[in-house]
Amino acid sequence: MEAALQRGSFSLHPRSLVSPAKAPSPSGLDLALYQLTRAAVVRWRRRLREWEASPCDCASPPPFPSPPLLSSCSFYSHCALSGAAAKPSFGMRLKSWGCRAITGPSVSHSILFGVGAGFCAYAGYYLYRAVRLTLFDTENVALQSRLRYAEKQKLFQQELDRELAAGHIASLVAEYDPVATRLPFQPLQDRYRV
Repeated sequence: MEAALQRGSFSLHPRSLVSPAKAPSPSGLDLALYQLTRAAVVRWRRRLREWEASPCDCASPPPFPSPPLLSSCSFYSHCALSGAAAKPSFGMRLKSWGCRAITGPSVSHSILFGVGAGFCAYAGYYLYRAVRLTLFDTENVALQSRLRYAEKQKLFQQELDRELAAGHIASLVAEYDPVATRLPFQPLQDRYRV
């Protein structure tokens, strides 16, 4: 690629994607950008080789930012190849799970965020209702008064119904005549005697 840049037949310019033969010569900015990128990749590869050659410390990831080329798979395979079998404790695993769940993006982060948002919305709604009913509501007072009055009326009607039913039973008892239940020319049965 460097030879192509030195010859002038390669450019990072978007128009050069059509045909490299007709591409304009690279500008100073394109060349500087390419050299900076290449130098960063070379530096990163050198640090990766140094880290892989060093004794493994599986509790911590590489001490430099890892681009997409270094995934967690290569980190753990390096630890496995260097012979370290340091398994993190339960507390450390629980702590790392909690950190992953909180910092997201993950399914558990979404679930926890939804639960938290639900609690906040629920609390906000009840706070709004409490403030509204306490300070700004006049209909509710009248409605509660009407409900209390209706309940008193209902209790009064139930008591009146019980009194009327008792009076009706008393009038039936006053008219009760056991002799009238006797069959003609037969004695009165004992079950009809009071």
